[in-house]
Amino acid sequence: MLMELDKIEKLLEQYWNCETTMEEEKQLKAFFKRGDYPDHLKEVALLFGYYREQSDKEIADESFDEMLTEKLQVSKTIVINNKTFYRFLKVAAAISIIFIAGILANKYQTDYGNNITMTEDTFTTPEEAYEETKRALHLLSTKMNTGKKHIKKIMVLNQAKEKVDKH
Repeated sequence: MLMELDKIEKLLEQYWNCETTMEEEKQLKAFFKRGDYPDHLKEVALLFGYYREQSDKEIADESFDEMLTEKLQVSKTIVINNKTFYRFLKVAAAISIIFIAGILANKYQTDYGNNITMTEDTFTTPEEAYEETKRALHLLSTKMNTGKKHIKKIMVLNQAKEKVDKH
């Protein structure tokens, strides 16, 4: 009995991990059907008893298949309607966002649009503007080149680190 109980407990562990074969599950059902099981397996025996009762039941009504098919078809219709509803909801949300954005843009234009004035050119001739642009670009170039000096130092340190890492 003790040897068989160890085997049943191992099968139960496999059963809870969904690793049993159909033959092993039949062994478990047969063990719990006998009724001579220890107290610590009482809850498991109740579960297997429930399985046995449910499998022994027969459907008395012949229209069960028709009723089940009808319910399945109704549920399919609901799923299709839900998909259509969500698609409609997405379109309605997009239209609402565009509509609200238009209202806000119109309100902004009426509140602040009247105060906007066109700015005038800051230079009287195109040559002055060209010279000022050259000066600004030269300053930008100078600042960028000073940054390159620091990058060269970092590159030298990285090369030294790579040599140390290789050896």
